[in-house]
Amino acid sequence: MTPEEFFKKIKNNLGEIKRFIDRDMPRVAGKLAVDHYKDSFRNQGFTDKTLAKWQPSKRTLYPDRHASSQYGTLLSARNELMEAITYRAGLGFTIILNDKEYAEIHNEGGPVNINVTVTPKMRKFAWAKHFSAEKDSEEAAKWKGMALTKKSMLNIKFTMPQRQFIGESEKLNTRIADKVEEKITNLLNNN
Repeated sequence: MTPEEFFKKIKNNLGEIKRFIDRDMPRVAGKLAVDHYKDSFRNQGFTDKTLAKWQPSKRTLYPDRHASSQYGTLLSARNELMEAITYRAGLGFTIILNDKEYAEIHNEGGPVNINVTVTPKMRKFAWAKHFSAEKDSEEAAKWKGMALTKKSMLNIKFTMPQRQFIGESEKLNTRIADKVEEKITNLLNNN
């Protein structure tokens, strides 16, 4: 095909190409992005050029102590954080969303400073943990202190490690570019 024939095909299919880029491609890109970002949870790390594994959560390090340790980091029986990844497509654009209030701190990491109200249910739980711990151990003392605390609020401070699952990804950009090239090539070859 000569360059003149190529440009003629583009000119003849300009309407379809524009419609694909404005209307179809944002939905295609959104679906590819959501699938890519959900793979971060399955792979336990974020893929930009290569997979960068997440720091494992503490509960996964002690499988005999926690029933939830059977799930990977940031995963649970409901997978709420992963399933909250969605997209909104408009005319020529796509926005990736996660409406969970804790999504940002997991994705970016950083300091956490929260106040928690001490409830009777928490005290009961602390007593149960105290009695299930080895007698006179440091763990038993910690739980007893929690059960007997006079405080009505606890200030909890810690640093959340970054476990990025949404962000700029070279691999995702390549997938999207390949899809655009494939679709435009099909449009030009079919006419």
